[in-house]
Amino acid sequence: PMTALTGFTILHANRAEMLRDVILAWLARDPLSSPLDDEVFLVQSQGMAQWLKHALAESPAGIAAALDFQLPQGFLWRCYRAVLGEDNVPAQSPFDKAPLSWRLYRELPAWLHEPVFAPLARFVEADADPRRLYQLAHQLADLYDQYQSYRADWLAGWENGHDDITRHGRPAPLPEGECWQAELWRRLAGQLASARHTHRAAVHQRFVAALRESTPPAGSLPERVVVFGLSALPQQTLEALDAISRHSHVLMAVNNPCRYYWGDIVEGREWLRRQAEQRHRRRSGMPDALDDSTLYLHAHPLLASWGRQGRDFIALLADYDRWQSAATTHAQDIDLFDEAVPAGTLPLLQQVQQAVLELEPLPAEPHRLPLPDHSIAFHVAHSPLREVEILHDQLLAMFDDPELALKPRDVMVMVPDISSYAPFIRAVFGKLPPDHPRFIPFALSDQSAVSTEPLLRALQQLLDLPALRLTVSEVLELLDVAAVRRRFRLRETDLPLLTRWIEGSGIRWGLSAAQRAELGMPDDFDQNSWHFGLDRMLLGYACGAGASWQGMAPYDEVGGMDAALAGQLADLLSTLAHWRQCLQEPVTPAGWQARIAALVEACLDIKDEHDLLLYAGIADTLDNWVATLDGNGLAGTCLPLEVVRDVLLGQLADTSVSMRFLGGAVNFGTLMPMRAIPFKVICLLGLNDGDYPRSQNRADFDLMAQDYRPGDRSRRDDDRYLLLEALLSARRRLYLSWVGKSPRDNRPRPPSVLVEQLRDYLAAGWQAAPAGTGPATTGLLAALTTEHPLQPFSPRYFSRAPDARPQPDQPPLFTYDSDWRAIHDTTDLPAEPAAALPLPLPDWDGRTDAVTLARFLRQPAATFLHGRLKVRFGELDELAENEPFALDPLATHQLKSRLLEAVRDVPEAETGRHWHAAATRLTEEGGLPFGAAGAQLLQACHAPVMALRQNWHRLDDLTDLPPLTLPPLLLPLAGDQTATLLAHCDGLQAMAADSPPLRRRVMRTGRLADSAGRGADIRWIPRLHTLVGFWPAHLALQAAGLAIPTLIVGETVTLQLAPLPADEARHCLQVLAGYWRQAHGEPLPLPCKTAGVWLQQQDASAARQAYEGGYHSTGERAESPALARLFPAFEDLDLARLDALATDLYAPLLASVTVPESAA
Repeated sequence: PMTALTGFTILHANRAEMLRDVILAWLARDPLSSPLDDEVFLVQSQGMAQWLKHALAESPAGIAAALDFQLPQGFLWRCYRAVLGEDNVPAQSPFDKAPLSWRLYRELPAWLHEPVFAPLARFVEADADPRRLYQLAHQLADLYDQYQSYRADWLAGWENGHDDITRHGRPAPLPEGECWQAELWRRLAGQLASARHTHRAAVHQRFVAALRESTPPAGSLPERVVVFGLSALPQQTLEALDAISRHSHVLMAVNNPCRYYWGDIVEGREWLRRQAEQRHRRRSGMPDALDDSTLYLHAHPLLASWGRQGRDFIALLADYDRWQSAATTHAQDIDLFDEAVPAGTLPLLQQVQQAVLELEPLPAEPHRLPLPDHSIAFHVAHSPLREVEILHDQLLAMFDDPELALKPRDVMVMVPDISSYAPFIRAVFGKLPPDHPRFIPFALSDQSAVSTEPLLRALQQLLDLPALRLTVSEVLELLDVAAVRRRFRLRETDLPLLTRWIEGSGIRWGLSAAQRAELGMPDDFDQNSWHFGLDRMLLGYACGAGASWQGMAPYDEVGGMDAALAGQLADLLSTLAHWRQCLQEPVTPAGWQARIAALVEACLDIKDEHDLLLYAGIADTLDNWVATLDGNGLAGTCLPLEVVRDVLLGQLADTSVSMRFLGGAVNFGTLMPMRAIPFKVICLLGLNDGDYPRSQNRADFDLMAQDYRPGDRSRRDDDRYLLLEALLSARRRLYLSWVGKSPRDNRPRPPSVLVEQLRDYLAAGWQAAPAGTGPATTGLLAALTTEHPLQPFSPRYFSRAPDARPQPDQPPLFTYDSDWRAIHDTTDLPAEPAAALPLPLPDWDGRTDAVTLARFLRQPAATFLHGRLKVRFGELDELAENEPFALDPLATHQLKSRLLEAVRDVPEAETGRHWHAAATRLTEEGGLPFGAAGAQLLQACHAPVMALRQNWHRLDDLTDLPPLTLPPLLLPLAGDQTATLLAHCDGLQAMAADSPPLRRRVMRTGRLADSAGRGADIRWIPRLHTLVGFWPAHLALQAAGLAIPTLIVGETVTLQLAPLPADEARHCLQVLAGYWRQAHGEPLPLPCKTAGVWLQQQDASAARQAYEGGYHSTGERAESPALARLFPAFEDLDLARLDALATDLYAPLLASVTVPESAA
């Protein structure tokens, strides 16, 4: 028969599955009296709720329905209203955190001038940021919200005029400088005198008294309340549940790690603190307490160190049991603990769990642990990415183990902060298609919606408009959102072209000079702004390439059918400029609601069903926010954007994405309290020193931090208990990982102190023993710990036979990545180190050209990396976000070339005018720094450009000819191969355009040589790394029978590459092409600058300094990532081989260099 039970039943068990099964059996055996009522469950996380729903759905009934999962605080407030009456208890108390924040925001400015509130006034006045007042109000409201749940006695005393608190069970005055807390609470209570009885502490007292003294209205309380999976509760909540249990059945399922009472066990450090307090009590004449000086010696070390949160909760329940036993008979405790099993037959993980269950201290003699045992595994990596890569391989091995019979849903992976690991998880687990053998389905939980939803990120950027510099990347990031592109009629395929136009027109940041002026920039600073670049685009579309107009140089790339994109970009920027101004004006809450709706309408075209749901959530958030402010007298108060933005985005950020939790995939989430859901495999990543336990930054004025009471929440205690829960919830494997090696120098890094405590406990309690009856060894931690190499393709992963399947009970390193294994399984290579061997030369089409050979001569070692391995260490191409301040060497060379073109062929008297015109054009194109910096750069360029012009005019006046393409040249190479050389030569000159033969080839460059000596004794030392760029084309001309010199005009001197016999030039090209081909099989130890110093000085110390650098120079190695990677030290170059290579490749070039008489 269905009967309505009352009472408080507490189920204790060490396994959540046992609690779950008993609860399900209880519900099935004793259903609610009305089939229309819902079963009420109180849980602390959605994950626990889903786990229970899955269990109910898998029960014989096959369905999970009529279930109401609630959080404790929300449930109790609904009970308060139902029992005391909705007229007496509002839906939201004015003392709740949100409304109290806004009341404080409204009232604090009028109160801060009073002396008692001086500490608060100093905080607000320290900065003009309007957010400081709201931040203070929010922190104070949060503090009083905590006091209502955990320190109701303080608030009651303050309301009665007592400026004291209860500390360690005794009254104590408020600390100096904190009396404002009591006065502020009295002010708030006085303002809300009519609602004083509605703050949580007062409502709680009335609720408890009402249930103890009378019968509540019918239907006001659920018939049964199941409390499941909570490891901590405030005493206030426990009192409320006790009061409810007089009229309903409260069924509390407690996951208790220990079968014995452990409410008084402590670790050594806490015992010392207790002893200090005990001595203080004895000095004041109090009687001695029970001597507990040896308690910590007889307890489980991990339970004592990590279990404070659970210990205090168990102690609260025990105190409640004792009180109930003396007062009533409606409380009942039921123990459901596992029976003990001989420890020697269990894996290490189960032995540790049983030791906790039995409250066993460390044994006098360590237990023997037969190896291998992988139930607890430690993994040391070099980075978070490597942690995830290693985890992927380890999970594949576990899935291959038939004894585990593991499915993806049986694995839970937790990290201290999922947002920092989410990109790595997606990169590793998401790179493979679902049909790939190594694919593992995964689900990410606990992510903030703002960080994962493009629509919310776009809204965040739009609300940030007044604070943004509006750099190129910020605007393009906005255009990455589909809703923004739709609003401005842009397609995703339009973005590459737009990006090219933005870069080419010189746009860097800032809407216009007006916006920059607001940031403290000069009023006329429009260069490199969006206004500047758009005007250039539109002028280029209207006029094409041509003269400047009103100080603006056209950008002529915009044209054709794509020209409309410039107009759409202008529409976007005009809209952003409009809303940037609108958002800066404070308005009322209702005004902000309308303004944000208009902002969304103007900038976002929301059509996707998912985005429509998100926007509906935004609208609901705004409705609730406006209602809260209206209820606190702020309906007519104008609020600044900074406050509104922080509040709205803060509320949206609280929305976590956890829809797929426990959805049949490997679950990734954040380490969160009361998520002690059992899994076959639990993996914890990111357990680094300083990252876990996570730090808690309490406010300086939080008085609870100095007076801990059982039931108080502490972030560090939460994290300690989380690790204990993870240890006890893992059924087959516990996997712990941290970044234990520096990726730079391989130095060890410590793990979390909690990991160290676990490792110390294991080392003290167990000894590794080989399988069988052999003697025990002491290398347990070494057997449980795997230190992984820096790279996933390290040869250490492939030390076993290629066809050997890695087994999870084998300690050697392994990987399932077949791509890396295919490289290491190459069988036609000798066993020597690969770095000492030339690789087989790749196939090629037999063609090369003078430009490629010139590039090879500049950086021979890089040819191996770029041409063969396709590896480039150069920086990624990123759009510039700042106006040019200083130009890099390439940009400086291009600037000098532009200026030289302007003045090279004009009369001496006209050079000033043409120089000014060229400089003006460069400024109008945005290519020069603004203002004095640009003028200084032009001044620095003037002397070298004019010197180059002068050197140019010293040459005989000949006629320029069009570029010449030489006939293909066949060059025999080793191995019966032939290279076909293609060369395209410019800079050719003759007596006249129609008067062959060719006379010379004239090229120009920057600094061509360094000088030694003075006056008539001056000697020019050629810069080899500059000359090599002209050498292959010069040789091609000579080999083609065009025996003409190549003159290279530099800033300091003009040098000549002398004509060569055709056979000699052909031989030089053959040698050059041969080494170029060889460089595709092995890196050549030939740094160009260093080789030049060696050939010209024959001094090893000078060559070393040229390569490694000295006091006044960085050295060639620092300039070339390829050299630094392949030849990190000068000794690695092998000076003898460097000499041979330099003699073959560079000596003929240096031998042909002369100073022509016409330029001397």
